[in-house]
Amino acid sequence: MDNEKKHASALGTFTRPEDLGRRRVLYVDPWAGASGDMLLAALIHSDPDAPKLEQALAVAVETLGIPGLAVKVSPDTEGGLSCLRVQVHEEHPSARLPEELLAVVEGASLPKRVKERSVRTLRRLVDVEAGIHGVDTDQVHLHELGSADTLVDVVGTFTLVDILGIDEVVTARVPLGSGYVATDHGELPVPAPATLELLRGCPVMSGGDAGEMTTPTGALLLTELTDVWGPLPRMEVAGIGYGAGSRSRSGGANVLRVVVGECGVPGGGSFEVTGGCEDIVLLETLVDDATPEIVADARAGLMRVGAVDSWLRQVIGKKGRPALELCALVKPSQEKDVVGAIIRGCGTLGVRRQLLERHVVARQVREVDVGGHRVRVKIGCWRGEMTACTPEYEDAAAVAQKLGRTLSSVMHEAEEIARGQML
Repeated sequence: MDNEKKHASALGTFTRPEDLGRRRVLYVDPWAGASGDMLLAALIHSDPDAPKLEQALAVAVETLGIPGLAVKVSPDTEGGLSCLRVQVHEEHPSARLPEELLAVVEGASLPKRVKERSVRTLRRLVDVEAGIHGVDTDQVHLHELGSADTLVDVVGTFTLVDILGIDEVVTARVPLGSGYVATDHGELPVPAPATLELLRGCPVMSGGDAGEMTTPTGALLLTELTDVWGPLPRMEVAGIGYGAGSRSRSGGANVLRVVVGECGVPGGGSFEVTGGCEDIVLLETLVDDATPEIVADARAGLMRVGAVDSWLRQVIGKKGRPALELCALVKPSQEKDVVGAIIRGCGTLGVRRQLLERHVVARQVREVDVGGHRVRVKIGCWRGEMTACTPEYEDAAAVAQKLGRTLSSVMHEAEEIARGQML
């Protein structure tokens, strides 16, 4: 069996979340830090079909075509916790140049998505190292990061995430450790420069244990995988995995934990948003030193960068001055962009946030024909009952103008057609 067929065979043994009409979430909890081998082990351990995941990892490693390269997955115990340990062995280890690493992945018979993500991740690693050392990318020496270990960690992680059918990755705050670490450039403070640079813009904290809790490869993979940084999201837990690290930890088990779960409920057919309950962030700021036009323009900008909804409240501010309160609802994954738009748009010095829960109606958008013109209609369903059928105002208004009809007649006809299609 060739490598492409081996991959297809491995992928075919798992049920994809889209087959269930649900969204599969991976939560990464690096309470003891993170490394590539810890992440690989935890992902395999999270699924009851671990032998098949282990086989898929072996196939991915085989496609790299590196003689004498082998991966061993073995059960172990860390701090009283049952876990898996992944060890990479290369018969003739060598530190590869960046172009050699990339050539190995580009020449491998990997699924397209896995190959693209792996190449992009390795290129980012090279760019970061070049920036740290102040050299061009073709002059970068990756030292231990140029080993086959890095290739296995990167390609293996994306292979397993792909097979597990993960739609979104949420990661908790990353502990970095303390003290010093020995490198080819001498002793450096923890976190190592590459680790810190790779985690730029991400939530981190110093760890209580002396030593390096999160490695550069761990930081690289976490930042490439993560869609949202935060606590464990609401989900139905489907799998839990513990991956052991190579160092000893005085404070307890040296493991990385992952939780695989599913969010949402079957939405039925082609519904783009499934009904259920989801997290939403409320952002608010008070503006008393900008004109209404500036604030209105800032509110419009929030919608352009991903706010679910936004509005203005008229309030009384300090010293009895009239003011405006700018508010927005935003999904956690878009919070950073919307906060930036609020600050840039109206010059506020702070933005309040609240994490809320909201019930969401299953919905889809249908297109109907009114007088030869397209009108989009938003359909909402709650527990199998159609509860909303609303034509898009902009579409209906444009069609009314073209046809010389009233807006209400166009909207009524579009709604009737859409309701008929739903029967």
